[in-house]
Amino acid sequence: MNDSKDNEKKEQKKITPKRITALVCAVLLAGFYVGGLILICLNPASFGRLFAGWLGGVIGLPILLWLLIWSYHLMKKRRDED
Repeated sequence: MNDSKDNEKKEQKKITPKRITALVCAVLLAGFYVGGLILICLNPASFGRLFAGWLGGVIGLPILLWLLIWSYHLMKKRRDED
């Protein structure tokens, strides 16, 4: 009985590429939020340009990382089939 519980705990703690990518995405997004707000506050004259770049990064980064995870999954699936 203890063996099955130990195995479940090990599986829950297992570090997967998806978890690593999600953690990287979360850290980068937090950096985007904080860095963007600081830059916008320090240079209000070019608010429009900075905000557009910040918004593009906030929207684009999760999409790019999702594509990375998806392509990794496809390559792994293809490798397992061969």
